Amino acid sequence: MRRRNKIKNIDIRNITKEKTIIIKIEKRKNNMGDKFASIDLGTNSCRLLIVEKTAKGLKTIYNDSAHVRLGDKLAETRNITAEASYRTLNLLKEFSYKMKEFEVKDYRFIATAAMRMADNRYQFMQKVKDVTGLDIDLISPEEEARLTVMGAKPNIKKSSEYVVLYDIGGGSSEVILAEVKDDVKIIDMISIPFGSATSSQKLNLIDYNKDKYNNLINKTKTYLFSFEEKNNILELAKNHKVQFIAASSTAIRIAAFDKKLEVYKRIDGDNHKMDKKAVKSTIKNICKLSFEQRKNHALIGKARADIIISGCAIFEAIFDFFNAKEVTSCFKGAKEGIVEELSS
Repeated sequence: MRRRNKIKNIDIRNITKEKTIIIKIEKRKNNMGDKFASIDLGTNSCRLLIVEKTAKGLKTIYNDSAHVRLGDKLAETRNITAEASYRTLNLLKEFSYKMKEFEVKDYRFIATAAMRMADNRYQFMQKVKDVTGLDIDLISPEEEARLTVMGAKPNIKKSSEYVVLYDIGGGSSEVILAEVKDDVKIIDMISIPFGSATSSQKLNLIDYNKDKYNNLINKTKTYLFSFEEKNNILELAKNHKVQFIAASSTAIRIAAFDKKLEVYKRIDGDNHKMDKKAVKSTIKNICKLSFEQRKNHALIGKARADIIISGCAIFEAIFDFFNAKEVTSCFKGAKEGIVEELSS
């Protein structure tokens, strides 16, 4: 595995036509088959994506994720715990081996909200480097938003004038406004310090409780007033100029419930459109489930049973605030944006 090398400039003025053709073929041949990887370490999950560059585009050859819960007890302690560190390091060792096995040419390893919040982040980052050899790129909310939009591009309709994309993470939630023209250009974004995992811990919102649930909705909306006033999104939405996209595990699971899937596969919940009635009824059905029912449910499971209610509250808060009529689910995000950029 090596970091990407820049192609040196070649003076072809004194090279024959035949040799010039050979150089072009060799460059194309060397580009094809190259493998690129992204690791996205969030508050709850850590994901690895490995792709191969082909003549038809990027082909996924390995995709894995695990619930390492890096942000466990982070809201209380402001530190990554020894247990969370142990879980994460074990997984990252596996990811490192897998990248070597596939002979990955270049990679980018990002960490987001949990790492930004942890007081012992730099000690943990050094430990990861010592144990796995992997370099962590601790990114800003703005960079996270940029990569998320890049990854979500396939779900953005070309007929849209604007897109509001919200990504409900474990430690924070980003809301992004972008203009859709020849390309997708971010106009503004906001990072809300509420995610499904940290809100569940802070507010003790594990099982549905009306007061706690509405409290999280109101807290989330508080951060959106200035964002709306600055960008006039409600007016744009009223004139049918905005496509709403929810890119998160919470959104994919809500979509999976609405589609009545029997087995949870992220790709099966991708690009699913839900109107207001579907959103409300699906969230209501999820909130009715007990902890044991959520833990044993094929579309939620043990790893998400204690954070899905908080995720639903944040999802509902953003959807309602902008008076959205429809939302499209999206499982693609920062990790897809990274490999797209690395391979270009």
